[in-house]
Amino acid sequence: MNKYFIKGLLTGTFIGFILTSPKRDLWLQQLQCKLKRIARKAITNQK
Repeated sequence: MNKYFIKGLLTGTFIGFILTSPKRDLWLQQLQCKLKRIARKAITNQK
């Protein structure tokens, strides 16, 4: 039981929880917005 296994297990459980949740669509939209914002920041920082 190393920390990577535990981390993976937690992540998998979290993703499974989101996918089975009735609020999935809302959460996925919010997640996409966050990822886009992070990506945009990363791109602007590279210039």
